[in-house]
Amino acid sequence: MLPPILFALSSLAVLLAIGAGSATGWWALTAVTEGLTIGVAWLSILGWGGVIRKWIGLGALEGGVQRFAARAGLGVGTVMLLAQGLGIAGLLHPVSWGLIAAAGIAALGVAPGFREVARRGAAVLGDPAAVAMAPFAAILLVAASVPPGILWPREGGGYDALVYHLQVPREWLAAGAIRPLEHNVYSYLPLNLEFLSPAFFAFRGGAHGGGVAVQWFHASFSLAVAGLLAAWVAGRTASRAAGAATAVLWLALPWNLHTASLAYNEQAAAFLMLCAWVLLWERGVALRGAAVAAGICAGAAVGVKLTVAGLLAVPVLVGFVVWRDREDAVRSPRRIGVAAGLFLAAALAMQVPWLARNAAWTGNPVFPFATRALGKAHWNAAEEWRWMDGHRPKVPWGERVGALWRHGPADPGFGVGWWLAAAAGLAAALARRERRPLAAGAATAVAVGALAWLAATHLQPRFLQPLALPLAVAAGLGVAAMPSRAVLALAAAFGLGHAAWQGAQLRAAASPERLPPAAELLRDPLILADFLESDLLAGQTTLLVGESRAWFYPDGTRVATPFDRAPLADAWRAGGGDPRRVLEVLRERGVTQIVANLEELQRLRETYGADPEVTPAALDALVRAGAREIPTELPGIRVIRVER
Repeated sequence: MLPPILFALSSLAVLLAIGAGSATGWWALTAVTEGLTIGVAWLSILGWGGVIRKWIGLGALEGGVQRFAARAGLGVGTVMLLAQGLGIAGLLHPVSWGLIAAAGIAALGVAPGFREVARRGAAVLGDPAAVAMAPFAAILLVAASVPPGILWPREGGGYDALVYHLQVPREWLAAGAIRPLEHNVYSYLPLNLEFLSPAFFAFRGGAHGGGVAVQWFHASFSLAVAGLLAAWVAGRTASRAAGAATAVLWLALPWNLHTASLAYNEQAAAFLMLCAWVLLWERGVALRGAAVAAGICAGAAVGVKLTVAGLLAVPVLVGFVVWRDREDAVRSPRRIGVAAGLFLAAALAMQVPWLARNAAWTGNPVFPFATRALGKAHWNAAEEWRWMDGHRPKVPWGERVGALWRHGPADPGFGVGWWLAAAAGLAAALARRERRPLAAGAATAVAVGALAWLAATHLQPRFLQPLALPLAVAAGLGVAAMPSRAVLALAAAFGLGHAAWQGAQLRAAASPERLPPAAELLRDPLILADFLESDLLAGQTTLLVGESRAWFYPDGTRVATPFDRAPLADAWRAGGGDPRRVLEVLRERGVTQIVANLEELQRLRETYGADPEVTPAALDALVRAGAREIPTELPGIRVIRVER
C-alpha cells in the first residue's frame, strides 16, 4: 500500500506547493475521471496486443518484461492502425471506438490475459521503482490535469499541441473522418497517436472537454517507459535498486515533465521504441517473430513522430548490429543480419498506410517532404520554401556542434547534473564485461542519434530528448555494480532534488494568477481568458491572422499554419488587391470578423516567414475600406468586423 499512499500524499503536496490548494477537489475529480478513462484504454491495448502477440507466434516469450513489451507495443500499434482505418472510412463515432475498446478488453479477459495483467500490476506496487516514481507521477499528472495552453511558457503554452496535436484531430472529429486539411500541413504527417485523440474527444462531449484526457494518455506513456526501463534493467542486473534508479533518471528529466504533461507525442514514441529495443535485443536473434514484433513497434514509433527514425530507430538498430553478438558465446553474424532485416522490413511495412493515403491525397507519398522530386501538392513555391527553411539546420557544422552543448547539457530542460549522472553510469557499465555489449549498444545509439540531430533537424533542444532513453538504460546498468542500499540512497537524493526542481517549475508555470479557479475549470475548460468569455466570438465566423492558438476558438474558425497559405492572403489575391473587393470575398466565404495577433504575426514572420499580403497595413486598408474595428483591452490583438 505504500506507493498509492505516497502518490496521494505527493499529489496533495504538489497542489499545495503550486499555490492551488483551492483546486484540490478539482484535481481529485480529474484523477478519477481521467484515471478510469486511461485505465480502460490501456486494458484494451493490452488485450489487442495479446491477440497479435500470439498471432505472430510469441505466445511463449520468456520473462514478464519481454511479454509486456510485446503485448503493450503490439497493442498500441494495432489500436493506432484500427483507429486510422476507421477514420479513413469515415467512421469517427463513439460506437466505433467503443467496439474497439470492448473487443480488446474481451480479448484480455479470455483466460490468462486478465489474470496476468492483474497479478503483475499488483506486484508492481511493491517494487522499489513504484515508490521512486510516485513523486514524479504526482507532479506529472497534476500538470497534465491543467487544460491545454496554460503551462510551460517556454513551449508557448504547448504551441504545437494548439496548432496541430489537438487541432487536427478536432477538425477530423468535426468532419467525421480523417481527411487532408490543406490549411494545416501537419495533417499530412503520419500522426499515429493523434488518430486516438478523437475517441477521447467524443467520449468527453467535444474536443475541449477531451483535451485533458489526451494529456493524461500521453503522460501515461512516460510512466510506462519508466516502469519498463526499471523492469528491464532490474532483470538484466538482478538489482531492483538499479531498476528504480533507472526509472528515476528517466522521470527526473525536466523535458519529460514538459512534454509528457502536454498533448505531444514524444513519450508514446519513446515507449514504442523501448518495446522494440527490448524485443530486438533480448529475442531478436533467437526468435524471428520477436524481430518482426520489434519492427512493428519501431514502425509505429516512427509513425508517431518521424524524427524518431533518425534519433532512435536507426541508432538502436545500429547498436544492435554492432554489439549484440558480443553477448553470445558463439558469434552469429548471419542471424544478426536476418533479425536486422526483419526489423527493417516490419518497420517499413508500418509506414504503408501513411504513404498510401498521402499518395492518394497529394500524389506525393511523403508530402510535405521531397516536394522538389515528388511534387508539392497544393503549395506554391513560397509555401514549399517556408516548410523547407523552417525544418533544416541553418548554421554551419561548427555552430551546430556548439548547439549540441547549449541545447543538451547546458539547457535547463536537461541540466548538467542529469548528464553527469547519465555519463557516470554509462562509464561504469562499459567497465564491466558482462554489461558492456548493451551499454555499448546504448552509447552507439546516442552517438548516431546525436549525429542525426545535427544533420537533419532544426536543432530544437526538445528534439534531443529521445537520447535520454539509451542513456538511462546504460546508466542503470552501471549503478547496478554498487550495493543496493547505496543505489537507493543515491536515487532518493537525486530523485528528490529533481522532483523539487520540477515542482518549482510547475509552481512557476501554474501560479494562482495563471491557473483558473476550480469551479470555472469544471464548468468550462475553455475559460482561459477574459477575451474568450466576452461576446466578441459569439455567433461569429472568425478568421485568424497571426493567431496560433486555434484550439481556443470555436469550431468553424478559419485558420492556417505558418507554412500554409493564409486565408487572408488567399482572399487578398482573389480580390485582386482591392481592399473593398477583398471584403466582398471574405463575406462570400462566410467570414464575419478577423482576429489578429500582431505580436505573434511578427514572431512568425521573423522565424518561418509569412505571406506578403498578411501585414498590419493590410488590416488598416480593410478598415479604411469599410470594415469596423472592435475595441479590445488585450494588447496586440485586433478584432475587425467585415460584415456590412
